[in-house]
Amino acid sequence: MNNQKEDFEEEDSNEEGNLRVRKDWQNFKKIILNRNYLIVFIAISIFIIDLVVLNNFAPYFIDQFESSQINKTEPPILKENKPDLVETASSTVGICNVQGINIHGDLITYIPATDYNESGSLKADETASENVYFTVKNAEKDDKIKAIVLEIDSTGGDPVAGEEIAKVLKSSSKPVVAYIRAVGASAAYWAATGAGRIFASETSAVGSIGVTYSYVDNAESNKQDGYTFNDLATGKFKNIMNRNKSLTAEERDLVMKDLFKTHDLFVKKVAENRKLDINKVKELATGWAYNGVDSLNYGLIDELGGLDEVSAYLKNNILDGSEANICW
Repeated sequence: MNNQKEDFEEEDSNEEGNLRVRKDWQNFKKIILNRNYLIVFIAISIFIIDLVVLNNFAPYFIDQFESSQINKTEPPILKENKPDLVETASSTVGICNVQGINIHGDLITYIPATDYNESGSLKADETASENVYFTVKNAEKDDKIKAIVLEIDSTGGDPVAGEEIAKVLKSSSKPVVAYIRAVGASAAYWAATGAGRIFASETSAVGSIGVTYSYVDNAESNKQDGYTFNDLATGKFKNIMNRNKSLTAEERDLVMKDLFKTHDLFVKKVAENRKLDINKVKELATGWAYNGVDSLNYGLIDELGGLDEVSAYLKNNILDGSEANICW
């Protein structure tokens, strides 16, 4: 009897234990199926998985990142119209031995930041004399560079820019050769005269030795539209070139005096740089641009030709028979 009683008590105990297990399981399922607890459970699981993956693959990703940083090409720096040392034209093989400089578009002393678009390219075709100056100075320091070539296609611009370029070319310790393609006029021709030798094509426009400051004023148009210009300035010539007023006779005389001074300096520099009689240059200084053939006859250039003729001249007269490898 005692054994049976003990068996019954043991069965009751087991049944109570099973009930507790089932009850705990039911409570656990309720907790797991509860939305908030389920979200927490999933988040913890993802976190644990991330740790495992990161631990196993982090070294690989670090190596790949470091490798990409080492091999990554640096973004280009804004050129600001400064020529790069890239072999072009006649220079396809060998080390650069001639520095090429392009003079294109309007000549100005410097290029303001507003002249660049968002991509860093120039909005207009222009050349800054300060860029030409520093390119020449850098070429003088490079022992590999034996000569400088100036390629010109410009109708001119600021007389100061033309004067600055001519001056640095003339004083260069390296031989300088210029060649005019379509146009080398006004301040651009002034710049060219600093070269030791000038080439030009037969049909190019060369010279245009003269100075202009012409402009359109809006005085009459403003008057018709009912606008009045209020001249508020100290010094009677402060608003002399304001487009909203007309020039007085006194103002016009003052402007023309300055233009003639610049014109005379232009003529003088052409005569000096080209070794021409100044009276002959005065006769040519009508503002007209002469074709290549006439320019050669007048002494404004030395030879007819383009880049091929320039390269041949460099090879035979400056580079001791070596090919001209021009870097622009």
